[in-house]
Amino acid sequence: MTEQVEAVDLSKEPVLIRILSSSSTVYYVDARGEHPTLMRARGDGRTHASALDNQWLYLRGIDSYRGDEGPFASPASGHGVLRVGFRHQYWWHEADHSRAPLGSFRPRLSDTTWWLQRTAQSIELLDEMPAPDALTRDADEVDFLDGPHRGGVDA
Repeated sequence: MTEQVEAVDLSKEPVLIRILSSSSTVYYVDARGEHPTLMRARGDGRTHASALDNQWLYLRGIDSYRGDEGPFASPASGHGVLRVGFRHQYWWHEADHSRAPLGSFRPRLSDTTWWLQRTAQSIELLDEMPAPDALTRDADEVDFLDGPHRGGVDA
């Protein structure tokens, strides 16, 4: 079962979610366990590639920005809150370095492991992960000409 929501506070809700944007790349957050994890499922087309795509990473925090803002603006909502119409900056580690709750996360200058997603068009609550061949969107389902990097590469 899939349910669409406008917002979710990961510091309070133990959920599995899929965040869709105009990119074929899709982000998943699993906050059902002891510590939340994040997966960036890289799609086809003009999208950033990372050696850590398609694997679960420890989620340390999330900053949310209004759709036309980026990581140099002040976050528009609390850490750990995801909203449709906002860009989400996901702070992560390959190993579990922090057990601090998502709501209390504050990035430091030494924090360099993050991804900035395009503006969220949809947030879906999931009962389980999709099959491996259904993790991303097809390139013909998305618009690669949106956002601040029109014609370039964007996550």
